[in-house]
Amino acid sequence: MLLIDSLYVNESGSLILLNYLIKEIETARIDTIYLLDYRNPEYYKDIEEKRIIRFEPSLRKRKIFYEDLDQRITKILCFGNIPPPVKLKGISVFTYLHQSLYISKEFLKMPIKNRFFFWLKEQYIKLKLQNTDEVWVQTQHMAKGFEKKYSFSSNAIKVFPFFIDIENIKAVKQENTFCYISKGYTHKNHKRLLSVWKRINQIYPEAQLHVTIAKAEFFKLYCDIEKEVSMGSNIINHQNISFTEVQELLSTSEYCIYPSLTESFGLGLVEAYNADCKIIAANLPYTTSVLQPDYTFNPTSTDSIYRCVLELLSGNTNNTTAKLLMRNRINDIISRLQ
Repeated sequence: MLLIDSLYVNESGSLILLNYLIKEIETARIDTIYLLDYRNPEYYKDIEEKRIIRFEPSLRKRKIFYEDLDQRITKILCFGNIPPPVKLKGISVFTYLHQSLYISKEFLKMPIKNRFFFWLKEQYIKLKLQNTDEVWVQTQHMAKGFEKKYSFSSNAIKVFPFFIDIENIKAVKQENTFCYISKGYTHKNHKRLLSVWKRINQIYPEAQLHVTIAKAEFFKLYCDIEKEVSMGSNIINHQNISFTEVQELLSTSEYCIYPSLTESFGLGLVEAYNADCKIIAANLPYTTSVLQPDYTFNPTSTDSIYRCVLELLSGNTNNTTAKLLMRNRINDIISRLQ
């Protein structure tokens, strides 16, 4: 029997991937128990209730759960960055790391409370790495970063990227439209992007930027966007939108702009590629590990982002075509879990 431990997954791209993984596991008819965050939406109505366990993401409760683990379990995938709290005998344990902040220094730019929280989680991961047989990551960039930071054996780090292969929605691209599908975390770099758009709209007022910043979750950034809009910036904030609505937005956007300072995978880049967007992205390893974008910029420089967008709008660019460098390894993951 397989255990999927996703106790620390309840939002964003990791939740999209978890739902996809569960769908593939169920299709393969693997005998599985799912440990879920109680905040995880009710997506799994077709799965027997006795195979789903939900509670709050508490270290204490998770430890109690593992100490009283179902004896039928022979494999575990911790799909939430954190290895098991205890060492398990006779069970194959894999930990999927999909949070790039655990290998980068970008978390040091967070408010002190968040910074301390991430530091504690880093220390906990280091302490519990002995409880996992392998660590799975999404790119070679993540693999190298994890090996270096945690001194973990390279032979026990496996690169297993996976993503939903979506059939492109046929829609008419709207000229001069840019979208950035992302949460409002500091490392996502919205502050620089807003500054760029203020300057861009002074020359090209028709250039439109679509973002997805929820008022309740990122109130200050939401207010900053509202302020820029009131001063004339052509920005559309969709706040919380569904996965289907994301695909529809991408299908009508001419460009995907991606200024994030760090990513484990950059799922939004793959989704934009599948939607036939022209991709302009940060010239960083997380980008070039996933795809060859149409255009790149230095994400730490407002001027670099501005010049790149300005050249696109002026038509002063070379004809290039983005190229996906990854293949979907979902079948390999399912094979390892069977």
